[in-house]
This record gives sequence, structure tokens and C-alpha cells, in this order.
Amino acid sequence: MPEFRETLAHFFIVIWLWFRFRFDYSWTLLALWVDFTEKEARNSRIRKIPGAKEGHVCQLLAEHPNIKRGTNGSQDPVFPPHLCKTKSNPNPPPLDSFTLRDVKTTNRALILDFGSLYLKFSYLTHCSVQFYTSEKWYSSVCKMPKHLRGFHIVLALEFKEYVLAFISLDLLAQPEWAVSQDDFDPTPPDVYTEYCEFLGCVVKWIKSRRDSARSGRACDIIRATSQRKRFSIVLHEQPASAKPSGAMHINPIQIFRLSSSLLSFVGYTDFLNISDLLKPCMREGLLAPTPEQRLMYKDWLHVFAKCYVRTSPRLADLIDGYKERLSELEAGGMEWSRDEVDLFDVFEPEYIQAAFQEKKTHLGALIFGKEEWAYLKGDIPDNAVIDPLSSYFSGPGFSSSKTYLRPSFYNTLSPNDDKRLFCQDLWRLSEAERSKMYFNYIVKHTNTVSIGPLEYCGTAHVRYTTHGEPIVLSVNGNPTVPKQMAIRDLKGVHCTKEIEKAGHAKRRMTGAQLRKSSGFENMFRSPLHSSSPSCPPTSSDPPTSPIQPPPAKKRRVSQDMAMALRAEQENIDPNVDRLHKRTL
Repeated sequence: MPEFRETLAHFFIVIWLWFRFRFDYSWTLLALWVDFTEKEARNSRIRKIPGAKEGHVCQLLAEHPNIKRGTNGSQDPVFPPHLCKTKSNPNPPPLDSFTLRDVKTTNRALILDFGSLYLKFSYLTHCSVQFYTSEKWYSSVCKMPKHLRGFHIVLALEFKEYVLAFISLDLLAQPEWAVSQDDFDPTPPDVYTEYCEFLGCVVKWIKSRRDSARSGRACDIIRATSQRKRFSIVLHEQPASAKPSGAMHINPIQIFRLSSSLLSFVGYTDFLNISDLLKPCMREGLLAPTPEQRLMYKDWLHVFAKCYVRTSPRLADLIDGYKERLSELEAGGMEWSRDEVDLFDVFEPEYIQAAFQEKKTHLGALIFGKEEWAYLKGDIPDNAVIDPLSSYFSGPGFSSSKTYLRPSFYNTLSPNDDKRLFCQDLWRLSEAERSKMYFNYIVKHTNTVSIGPLEYCGTAHVRYTTHGEPIVLSVNGNPTVPKQMAIRDLKGVHCTKEIEKAGHAKRRMTGAQLRKSSGFENMFRSPLHSSSPSCPPTSSDPPTSPIQPPPAKKRRVSQDMAMALRAEQENIDPNVDRLHKRTL
């Protein structure tokens, strides 16, 4: 499932170019491109497609086998079924009869409007978007096989001047075609613009989970779901006397905090914030962040992949108190229930203060309790309407008012002091294990990605020539740059698992890495690399690339060579000129 920030970033990348060139270029759909899986490439019909056997991106036609993408339980055809020739549809319209008219987004997908044809592309896991010029597409992406270029093409839509590509690490994404937008599943309400409707959907989910038959201890289910415990737990185990043994039930207080946290998270990720992060990383129309720009996203994270966490003094006190009390309970060796001991949650309302101020409906009284909220709220008005979540948990069966917060601990919603402390040891892993999971380490010392809208395998990257001039490489080993630079780029990506730290000696490559390195040099000598195995452009001349070849390297010239060059320019015999100088 994609994160909200990543989905919003993909939408902005598309609409920036779409709004800029909407009326300047033609947006008629010309072709569809895909990368085939290893199993699909063994198909006898697909093997006949030029470049499919070698792993190049290929054009997808209606007569090709039915290629599907998605999850195991739900897969949809990549090529629009409405454009395939069947008995019921003997004369389907061609692709070039559809023109892109509008671009929309949901919390999980991008919707492209082609008039009488719609595409809903759902990002399932590691998937991003890029807008390539036609020249870059044919000269770079089409010439590099998928195992070297660094990413896979789930689906690419070719227009006259540009190609919109959906890029994935594992081809796990889901394109869905329809003749009407109403044919898609209903879009869930937006948490920021439709907060009450969103809370209503939360209530429906709680009811479905509460009525379903589930067995097993909550801790066992949670451990089986996530071994690293990277998410907040919103479920807890009730006493056995309340319900059948082992049943899992919803904790109202955790639901209230989670809903408010999500509202604040989405509100912080507004257009201005995300655009300030993305715009400096756009180079030549491609998302190409440098390592320094990737590290800027670290400030957007509170806990994930961090070595140290900057907190307020009162939150540091809660963390220390929680750890001490938990150690005491574990050392006692007795079974205990959360409702029977004084184990207070680590909760800082400063992080969700926006959820209390920006909307007419908030959950402050449910989170803190009515008496403490009346003291903390200050000038925040009371709810204008009763939201569905409050109505549901005020009914029978949810009479408990326990908030799991330390009594009389919070004086204000936001701490008054500006001093911040550093809390360490938030991980339950050894130092050697967790050091390689830090955001800094992943960006600086590996060729992998972390988390965030800039952390995708399909992003372009910046390399520098011997003259110090930056060049944007749309793929690993871009064949449009000088050969030695392309080979060096491939060696750096595929022949080393980790990047050496600054100031340390470089390690010698192993035998396997040396063999792979020599394979890159042979590949650049092959005719397959010098000519694209794919079809030539079906449109007119594509826009020229802004990348210019590096200037010629200056070399010192001997006296004889200088005389020969001057004689050639002046069309005279150099021997006559030398004889003339001797006589003088």
C-alpha cells in the first residue's frame, strides 16, 4: 500500500508537466509499453517481439497475449480490453483515437481521463512515475535491459513528445481500464477535506472487524504480521471474562489518537510543503534528487530510521517512565493486564495539535477526557457537529473512560519551553543491526532506498563529468553519455554492495565483480547497445535533449604539429615554410 505523501508527490510530478504543456503539445495516445516478466518472456509469441528475450521494454499490442498486473487475488489486463478485437467487438477503436483530457488523484491511485476511456493506476508497493521526452525514451530507456537499467516498466503511455512511465521495482502495480469513471470502485473519503465522512468509514471498518470471527492471542498476530514492530498498535487484549478467550477488540482511545494523527499528518503534507521538497529535485523534466536532497526528507520523519529523536522534556520523561515501569512489570514474573496497572502511554499532543484547530470536528474530549480537555483546549471551540466516531463509542459497550494518560501531567497542548532533548535506544536491535537501517546510512553508503517521495529505484541520478559539469542519467549506464562514464556508472551500481565511507581505502573487487565489470565493457561494444531493439518513433521528430557533449579536452601541441596545422589551415607546404625560416 502506498503512503499518502508518495501518492501526492506522484500526482504533482504529473500535473506540473501536464499543466505546463497541456495546450502546447499533442496528448494523443500513440502506444503502450511494458516490461515482461521472466515467465511471460518464455512465451513463444512474446519471444518473437524484438527485444523481449533480452529484457528490453516492448510495445504492447492488442494481438499480444493477455498480460495482467496486480496482486494474486486481483489482476487486471494491461492493454485496454475494450480495444481488443472480439466477436462482440469486431471493430474496436485504435489507441490514437483517445486524447488525454484530465488527470486526477485519490489516496491510492492516479486517474487519467481519455474521454471515453479511463485509466486508474493503483500504486501497490514500490512504484513511481516519470515523464520522459521521446528522445530520452528511445535513446536511453529502450536501449537498456531491465536487469541493468535499475527498474521495471509496469506501463508506459507514449504521446507525441513525451512518455509517461509507471516505474516499479517488482512489477507489482495494478492498471485498471474502464469506459466510465463510475465503473471504478468508490473512492474512500479524503481525511482532510471530508473528515466526518472519513470517520464514518472508520466506524464501518470497526463494526466489520468487531463482528468477524477471529481467534488467537493479539501478541501472536502482531508478531506474525511485523517482525520489526514498525507500526503503532491500535488493538489490545481484553480480559478473558469479557469475551471468548483470545478475542481481539478495538481500543477506542487508540482509534481517537490515530484518526487525529492521520489528519495532522495529511494537513502537514500540503501542496506548499511537498512542492518545496520536490521542485529542487526536478532536472530536465525528471525527478533526479542528489544524496544531499534525499537527506532533507529525514527532517519530515519523527522516529522512523533515526538514530536519535529530538523530543520535548515532558515526552522524554514519559519515555523513561514507560521503560522503567515496563521493566518492573517484566521483572515481577506475574501476569498483568493493561487495565490493572499504571502503565501510561507515551503521547505528545503537540504533534496532533493541528487536528484540534483546523476542523470544526475534533476528538479532543475523547482523547483527554471531558474534564482535562476543558482545561487544555484554551480558545479551541467545541465541536460544531457530532462525528460518527464519537457517536459510535458513546453507545452501549464502550462505557470505559480510561485514557491511559498520566493524570494531571499535561498543562498545555504544546510545551512552553524551546529546549529539546535527545532520546536514544528506541530500537530493540543491536547496534550492528540497526546502524544499517538508519536513513543516513542507507542514503550515504548503499545503492538502495529508504522511505519517502524521493526514495524510488526509478528516479534519475546526477553524475559529473571530468570537467565537473552535471549530467542527468535517466537510467543506469545511460548510453547517451560517454562510454567510460556509462561503464563507470554501471560498475558503481552493480559491482559494489556498499559505498565506501569517505576517508577509507577502496576495497578491491572480487572475482565475480571483476567478471561482471568486464561484461559491461563488452556490452557497450555489442550492436544491440548501439541500436534500439524497439520500434522507431511513430511521431515526428522528438524534442532535442538539453544534454550537450562535454567540451573537447585541451592538449599541448608540439611545434611541428602546430606548423602542420597552421599550414593545413593556410593551404601552404610546411617544408617550404621551414626552408624559408632557415634562409632568414
